[in-house]
This record gives sequence, structure tokens and C-alpha cells, in this order.
Amino acid sequence: MYIDNDVVVGGYEFTSDNFISIIGENQLRTNFKELLEASQSAGNTPIVDEIITETEYSFTIDQGINTKRFSFYKVSENEIKAGDSFVIYTKKII
Repeated sequence: MYIDNDVVVGGYEFTSDNFISIIGENQLRTNFKELLEASQSAGNTPIVDEIITETEYSFTIDQGINTKRFSFYKVSENEIKAGDSFVIYTKKII
């Protein structure tokens, strides 16, 4: 899990087959694997495109009328930056 150390307003969790966005002090979690599975069960066919390099992980989820894009850049071995943000997220072992 990566968290914002300055003000704990959220972060991100990555696994080999999932991406989870964590928002707010109550740590509201949005599980994108579950969202994609629900979309498929409803008859939609979401398209996921990924870019994975040594310093970047980006992906786009296209669900027809709704498209989400996320980009993360490696700052150091334990830190990432999300998109064009100046916020640095630090890796936290949970």
C-alpha cells in the first residue's frame, strides 16, 4: 500500500491482479477488480490498457461512456507519484 505521508487523505494498493484506491480518513476503498467484474456481469465489456516500465505504471479502463486513467511514476524504491500530482506516496507494509 502507498500512502500520502503529509496528510493521510488516501493512497493506493497494488496486487498482481488488482488496483485499490483508498480515500479519506475513513479509508474508503474502491476495488477496481470488483468493479470490472460487476461491469462484466452486467453485460459490459470493459477494456483495460496498461503501460508497465521500470519507472511508470499507467492504465486506462474504458467502459464505453466512462473512462478512467491512472498514472504512477517511481520516485524511489519506496515512493511513487500519482499522475501530474506533486504528492509523493510512500510504501507501507500492512
